[in-house]
Amino acid sequence: MILSARTFIMNLYQPVRMYSKLVSPIIFVCRSLCLLRIGSLGTAFYIILKGSVSVIINVLKQGKNEFEKLEVAQLPADVPFGELAILEPQLKPRAATIHCREDCHLAVLDKKPYQDILGNIEKKKLDDQIDFLLSLDIFKDVGWSRHAMKPIVKLFTIETFPKGYFLEGKKKQREIQDLVQRFEDTLAKY
Repeated sequence: MILSARTFIMNLYQPVRMYSKLVSPIIFVCRSLCLLRIGSLGTAFYIILKGSVSVIINVLKQGKNEFEKLEVAQLPADVPFGELAILEPQLKPRAATIHCREDCHLAVLDKKPYQDILGNIEKKKLDDQIDFLLSLDIFKDVGWSRHAMKPIVKLFTIETFPKGYFLEGKKKQREIQDLVQRFEDTLAKY
């Protein structure tokens, strides 16, 4: 079952109502403002309640010793972000810059309550996803650290299919080929 971010927050908040500091008040951020900067220390996890944001990373320019900004995703309402930096007990730098594409309302969960409630579950899930990627031939000999793999995991969408499900038809096959091509193009930029 997939829950929307609003439902998730409400369900999370109900059983722990007595902990008034669990979920901070909802914040408002104006369009075009930078919410998080790459390299800044992560102390909170965010869920977009209204609006959308851009996820921007720095990539090394080909043949040059300088970086350029690359938008790798646009996140709509009901999508969480910022959890990578708060999974570990020690402060970690942000893997991406987040710019508000439009006026945004965001729910904020600070590091301590996040780790108490969700951190161990999310850390295990992330570790499993990294292990899976590192088991693939394309990532085996790249030499990336587990920390460097964290933003790569976020490029994937996990889909679950019922037992016995199979993709059929040329349209589905073409969609998969397009998806694989976009993934390979994205990786080539790194």
